Amino acid sequence: MIRKNNSNENNNLPILYFDGGSRGNPGKAAGAAVLVMPDGSKHSASKYINFATNNEAEYTGLIVGLEKAKELGIKQLNIQGDSNLVVNQIQGNWQVKSPNLQNYYHQAKQLIKNFSYTIKWIPREQNKLADEAANFAMDKKQGEGLKNEPKVEDIPGIKPDIANLIKLGNKAKLQDYLNLKSGYDEYSHKKIRQLEQLITPENQEKILKNWQGNDSYLAKVYRWNLRGLPPEMAIKKVEIEAETEAKVTGEHPWKNQQKTEKPPQISDIYYQGDIVLINNFFPPENQKQGLIIEPPKQLKNGKWLITMEVEEINLPLDVIVN
Repeated sequence: MIRKNNSNENNNLPILYFDGGSRGNPGKAAGAAVLVMPDGSKHSASKYINFATNNEAEYTGLIVGLEKAKELGIKQLNIQGDSNLVVNQIQGNWQVKSPNLQNYYHQAKQLIKNFSYTIKWIPREQNKLADEAANFAMDKKQGEGLKNEPKVEDIPGIKPDIANLIKLGNKAKLQDYLNLKSGYDEYSHKKIRQLEQLITPENQEKILKNWQGNDSYLAKVYRWNLRGLPPEMAIKKVEIEAETEAKVTGEHPWKNQQKTEKPPQISDIYYQGDIVLINNFFPPENQKQGLIIEPPKQLKNGKWLITMEVEEINLPLDVIVN
């Protein structure tokens, strides 16, 4: 039997980097591994999965890597990955509680018996080879091969640090969001009404559907979306900032506070066919009665146009309302 060895690492051993990712978690996924030989040569293996979780994809990365190592006749391995769960379960430190992972775990344990190995967790930054291989497998399946994909720093209109966070996707951690800083840019000074004119209707709809905070922080969400973050990531970025602020101040910006209803729109108050009293700060004897003859319309400047027929004048009259 080949003996497991978790003690001292041998730098002359092949290194198996493994990783996996799921776009949707669960969703379209892939696991991948890259074997780096002592002479510097590399061998990669990957597997695309139509529907899987991140953990299932990471186990798949380890499995295809072990299969590749066995195929190459390798007997000793230094295994490294950034999945705490997979590493600790393989080491026996953590139980495999999820029924969905049982098959992956047993398959990996059966394969790993073919090697004398060490296995350890490494930070994501040190696991880029396997991460890129997993993303390549997903992109290739979707017809988006990485050869034609622009580098992060070359994506037009999006700063590299924002693009990097987008690339992490569901694997982005709290600290990744906190490390992202905007600095002062073209959106920093704009108020919410100005931002509403810039954001796409589709993104605004997605944000408003999922936003639970106040308008002040909603403006921050809009700014991050305009800088390039997808709606869900823009919301998460601002929510994390708010939670961090709450830990410092002891008060959350919007939670546990009584919500105030937004004032009704003009179109919710006045309708075509309504009769209204027109005063407009004239003396009482100059008050007139008007009939709204068209549905109220909101102008680009935010004001409302009400067209009415005024008694005694009998001519259409346009009234601008803030």
